[in-house]
Amino acid sequence: MKILKRFIAVLLVMMMGTLTACTQPAAESETDTEPAEQIIVESADSILYFNDDEGLAELVQYFKDGNVPEEATFLYDQMGSNPEVTITDPEKIRELYQLLSMVTVAGETNESITDCYHYIQFKLADDLYIRFSFEGSEIWCYEKQNYSIENSKKLFSFMQKLTAEYLEDLTD
Repeated sequence: MKILKRFIAVLLVMMMGTLTACTQPAAESETDTEPAEQIIVESADSILYFNDDEGLAELVQYFKDGNVPEEATFLYDQMGSNPEVTITDPEKIRELYQLLSMVTVAGETNESITDCYHYIQFKLADDLYIRFSFEGSEIWCYEKQNYSIENSKKLFSFMQKLTAEYLEDLTD
């Protein structure tokens, strides 16, 4: 049974590298390996400041106050082949937040991608959840409108890396 689990995990990791379109983060001029070092969001163009959203403002303030959510849950979907992953390590949650803060909103779009849905959800105190939903790596779904986003490559690469680590841990 352990060999079967390891085979399935290896197969899933291999599939991650071979799928195209929705599985590849947007091509951008960024490096992939630099860790997020600060928590304060400075760019007014950040997705976190979009539309003066109350929930997003609460998330920003939560981190500015030095708090870290007790968990972050995300799905980096690859046409249904990846599981939902929950992280509780404060450093990984901070890095996920910082990489999300680097994503900017370029504008409304009528584009939509099916079978490639990603999301990130932060659990704050008092069971308050702040969720971000994406279609592929270039579209953010906010309320009933889709928006083109930029600077998302590092975010989705990090999610992909954490998903691979999670799948590897399943086989141990």
